[in-house]
Amino acid sequence: HGSCAGGCLTMRVFGLIDANSFYCSAERAFAPHLRGVPLVVLSNNDGCAIARTYEAKALGIKMGEPWHMAQKRPECAKVEWRSSNYALYGDMSRRMYEVLSNSVPQVEPYSIDEMFLDLSGLTNLPDLCQRLRADVRRLAKIPTCIGIGPSKTIAKLANRMAKDDPALEGICDLRSDAARAHAYATLPIGSVWG
Repeated sequence: HGSCAGGCLTMRVFGLIDANSFYCSAERAFAPHLRGVPLVVLSNNDGCAIARTYEAKALGIKMGEPWHMAQKRPECAKVEWRSSNYALYGDMSRRMYEVLSNSVPQVEPYSIDEMFLDLSGLTNLPDLCQRLRADVRRLAKIPTCIGIGPSKTIAKLANRMAKDDPALEGICDLRSDAARAHAYATLPIGSVWG
């Protein structure tokens, strides 16, 4: 908690925005015909799957799976694949950062596709977060999910929940004690970051 000029306490609030299947989403941004198609991005030298769309995951392609083995399975015959393009992914990450920096006082990159947002003192956070997701999708062409919480750890947990539960429509808000108690009762401890 921090102090405000009038002596009141303000609760810190963090968001974590995370791109969905970031490398694949970056590839789709410049190849719209890949939308809805199973897509895999491969590691250096095209060895292993390092990013997979939901459609590719549904076919059973695992993270780190050797591509020469996966592509032999009949269900993978129509999977599109791309060699990794780190210059593109770095540029798309920069675009995400710029979109977010125009709307939120502080953005802290955590990885190429995850950024913490300081949402302290801002109002109507669910609507703000939906607008941020829409802006990143429109301007950077990247789909995202956002988790909200009173700490970075809880925001990251909320983000995972937002990704795992389509009913949440891309946003999970764990600011309240009741929301956290409900979430904690259903999640394994291994779901907690770190």
